[in-house]
Amino acid sequence: MLKHFFERLEKIPDSTLLLVNAGLGGFVLLAHGPALLILLRGTAPIPPDYAAIIRALAPFSLLIASLVVAGSAFGFVRPRSRRFVLAAQALILLLSGAGSLAWAVRFVVAGIPDVNFAWTPGLLTSWVVYSIFPCARFVLPAAWGKCPPLCFHNTKPNRCSCLAAA
Repeated sequence: MLKHFFERLEKIPDSTLLLVNAGLGGFVLLAHGPALLILLRGTAPIPPDYAAIIRALAPFSLLIASLVVAGSAFGFVRPRSRRFVLAAQALILLLSGAGSLAWAVRFVVAGIPDVNFAWTPGLLTSWVVYSIFPCARFVLPAAWGKCPPLCFHNTKPNRCSCLAAA
């Protein structure tokens, strides 16, 4: 069953992944853009600690999300560049997933802050897991992609021969 799942993931077209990544970039733009705009315009009261987080995070996240959306558009205009664009987006996603995971670990270790706080473990988990998928597909060497964590083509446990053949 797991082997079938991995095979289906590999069949997802690059164009679909470009659309997914553009959607994720658009989601970040939609989430962080208005918050930064409200902060800069001063139209609503924002707690100082929340304002500091927005000032620190939003400019970088907006720039990176814009690059992801622009990269997806470039990948559609120049189909030969899709693999390169997807590899770059995979690294961006992996870094953002690692940052999100570090953010979550901070709350687990230090405790929940005394400010208005929202925790979305489903979104966090999905983001981290999805960030690993494009890296495995577009960044890691091809031989690694043929040998998932559970080696299905070899009957002996822990005796994966696919890396030795590379």
